[in-house]
Amino acid sequence: MAPEQAAGKQVDRRSDLWAFGVVLWEMLTGRQLFTGETVSHVLAAVLRADLDWGPLPKETPQSVRRLLRRCLERSQKLRLPDAAVARLEIDESEDRSDELSAGTTPVGQSAIWQRPLAVAAIAAAIAGVVAGLTVWNLTRPAPPRLARFPLQTLVDAPPTAVDLALSPDGRRIAYVAIVDGEQQLWVRELGEVDPYRLRGTGQAIFPFFSPDGNWVGYWGEGQLWKVPVDGGRPIALARSRGFGGATWGPDDTIIFSEFSGGGLLRVPAAGGGETEPVTAVDEEATEITSHRHAEFLPGGEAVVFTIARGMATSVFDIAVLHLETGARTVLVRNGADASYSPTGHLVYGADGALMAVPFDVESLTVSGEPVLVLDGVATSNRGVSNFALGSDGSLVYLAGSAFAFGAANRILIWVDREGREEPLAMEPGVYFYPRISPDGTKVALDVRGDERDIFIWNFDRGTMSRLTFSPGVDRYPVWTPDGQRVVFGSTREGSQNLFWQAADGTGSPERLNESLEAASPMAVSADGTRVIFRRTTPEFSAGLHVLFLDGDRRVEPLLDSEFEELNADLSPDGRWIAYQSNESGQDEIYVRPFPNVEDGRWQVSTGGRSPSRHPLWGPDGRELLYRRIEDGALMGVSVETEPTFVPGTPGRILGGAGYVFMDAGRSFDISPDGERFLMIKTMAGDSGQATPLQLVLVLNWFTELQARVPTGR
Repeated sequence: MAPEQAAGKQVDRRSDLWAFGVVLWEMLTGRQLFTGETVSHVLAAVLRADLDWGPLPKETPQSVRRLLRRCLERSQKLRLPDAAVARLEIDESEDRSDELSAGTTPVGQSAIWQRPLAVAAIAAAIAGVVAGLTVWNLTRPAPPRLARFPLQTLVDAPPTAVDLALSPDGRRIAYVAIVDGEQQLWVRELGEVDPYRLRGTGQAIFPFFSPDGNWVGYWGEGQLWKVPVDGGRPIALARSRGFGGATWGPDDTIIFSEFSGGGLLRVPAAGGGETEPVTAVDEEATEITSHRHAEFLPGGEAVVFTIARGMATSVFDIAVLHLETGARTVLVRNGADASYSPTGHLVYGADGALMAVPFDVESLTVSGEPVLVLDGVATSNRGVSNFALGSDGSLVYLAGSAFAFGAANRILIWVDREGREEPLAMEPGVYFYPRISPDGTKVALDVRGDERDIFIWNFDRGTMSRLTFSPGVDRYPVWTPDGQRVVFGSTREGSQNLFWQAADGTGSPERLNESLEAASPMAVSADGTRVIFRRTTPEFSAGLHVLFLDGDRRVEPLLDSEFEELNADLSPDGRWIAYQSNESGQDEIYVRPFPNVEDGRWQVSTGGRSPSRHPLWGPDGRELLYRRIEDGALMGVSVETEPTFVPGTPGRILGGAGYVFMDAGRSFDISPDGERFLMIKTMAGDSGQATPLQLVLVLNWFTELQARVPTGR
């Protein structure tokens, strides 16, 4: 492979002359010109290693040496331009060999160029190679031209999901975007200038195409859906409490996952069928394991999928499953979101880059070492790489880096009830889930940059300090009522469990619970004796539990039904708990007495077509806030608590456009005086608009893939 081909650049007939030179050198020396332990090492030698002319027989004619040097010139401009020139050099070496063979040197002692039979054989072989290259150059079609195009820019995108899909024929791209506070599916036809929205796809994530490209599947509002690609009413296929991707097979079934702590499931794509298990996780595992991001392989007899070890971490492996025999094999360590390429590769994501490894779809085995084929691919905070392949050789991806999604340019901003904004004088960063300290002087932040730790911003001093130092992920900070400690979830010891740390940074973090289930803190009781947290079991049973901080630190269920209860907040006096639940079929806000939650229940949000999430009590306990998902608006409800709980009518306080919201937890807080809200906002550029993510389409990318990772095809 010529240096320009190994580097993914344009090739021409001079690339063939390089290959001819390598073959000639190896015929003369009996050894390989470029060697290495792996294909990657060989390609590195092609690009950089010094050429060793020593192994050439010393009797090699100067015309042949000159030919080799001109063929093996790394610069295309300086390389031999045509095979006909090579033939002239060969003819000259043949003439010289005839002269030598007429001399007096004994045949048994002669060099290779002095042996008539050897000369004739080599000359004939070389002539055949040259002739073949000449004919091939004249008759073969020009290689497909590699081309990269920037496409639709996204105003914002959710940070937790796979956000795009490419139809099998490469004609359409489906992606998720948040426009004017609405998170929906959009489709870009490559033959059209403007994209269009698939209406009714609220809160959509993880889009995927049907094999014929006429339908787009996705997950939203607790269900698996499909919608016609040219528009129409979405059709619900199956309930799903979470989602980890899906694939639509040639047998018209869909294999999907529920993201956390479970195996793969199958459901008929026509709808109305029962969900069936496809894989089961290892019940003896020492940490939560889940199967995600499956993809059917050609023929529909097997799927590749991701095995995730632990919760909220990027510890992934890629495996293959034969659907009939149930045989399962791990193919790649430390990789995720594998996609099959017809070139005979598995392409997958790892730390903001795309890797590729040769893959035999018949034997379901990989060979050789993985090779980096593309850097700068946006990766979500759940380690999901945003790219898709089409069978026509196209690649589409979001340009960015690990933990991207426009999050790196976020800032915190105060917003009063009139909508007036006052940004904090802080550096842009990857900020999530702000929590203001009880005295209002600080805010604890979940920061997802390279560190993935808890930081504290001091409002008065205008400084940021790092609170936790962990190789795992520290997230979801919650203050104790006295402001002395911060409770948070951490994967530093495997599955995400509860820890706390002194807010002034002294001492070491202390683990609060011992469990395989993922724990995410929500609130601390007013007396500081209990932590309310969400616990996710291997069966993906998501409910609210209580950790008692005194005594043996026992854990008891608080709200643990067949529905999903999460995002709890306790009233300032500690008597009431607000939370969201999907018991009505979509997320709504409810209030119960605390700690005796069975003594009453009131729905606060008013339903309708928009889900409601992320409740937050006002500082005086007489107002309850929450987010309306349809438009991102911040809603407020006045409440009475004596003699019993009575909610008022919800009203809009702030519009949601321009502010960053996440599904997993509340991404805003309220000041101690109740007059201002601390929001996350994407920092505006010169245009005044949010810095967009770049959607990139690469045509004929498979030619570059084959050049970088040869498979022998």
